[in-house]
Amino acid sequence: MLWKPYAPIYPKLVKNIADGLRFEETKEMRNRGLHSPAFMKLTRNGVYVNVVARVREAFETEEVIRLDCTHVGTSDCKRISAKLRDLAPCVPILFEDEQIILWRGKRDQERL
Repeated sequence: MLWKPYAPIYPKLVKNIADGLRFEETKEMRNRGLHSPAFMKLTRNGVYVNVVARVREAFETEEVIRLDCTHVGTSDCKRISAKLRDLAPCVPILFEDEQIILWRGKRDQERL
């Protein structure tokens, strides 16, 4: 084979500015999430059967939650947050030091 197909271009999982927020609000959400206690600790080779249900329950009371993904790996953290974004409607706003910060999104605030 003489040519190699181009690699696909995927959209960014974490945007600089979350949808529906200004830059300052997004920065405040990230700081609040980093300083909050970890909601769940995910480990390598763990079973994540109830993560979606627990995240949905947490978003009923809290606006921003933090998942501790120590020793899981960056690519696995991104896969987990991509699945959570689709299954438990939320917006991932930060990946830092194997931590995932999730925001429940603007649509839940409008319903309340």
